[in-house]
Amino acid sequence: MLAQNIGRLVSHYMPVDLKDFLFPIIDEARIARNYIAHNLIPSCETLVLEPELQEGLIEEIRKLVRRIAEADKHICCIMQAVTHEPIPTGEYLQGYQEEIASWVCEPGETS
Repeated sequence: MLAQNIGRLVSHYMPVDLKDFLFPIIDEARIARNYIAHNLIPSCETLVLEPELQEGLIEEIRKLVRRIAEADKHICCIMQAVTHEPIPTGEYLQGYQEEIASWVCEPGETS
């Protein structure tokens, strides 16, 4: 029911060119999230035990998190516009995906 309501709202209020731009980004985030949840996490225990595979695992996670952060960035801007909150600066938005990826993949090393 929630998905149907959101679908109706998006169809009614979101311009077609924004849908065409945003939907592929959101779909990539969905695919990345599903890959992390269903493929990567179940194999992490084995990969973490093999040090030579750890770097590749972290890079794979970083790539997937960037996709999720890209969608999050756009959704947050839309929600802030809808709620009339200030939209973050271009400088902040430009580095958002990497900041989130670093936060996930390098805990304790980011501010």
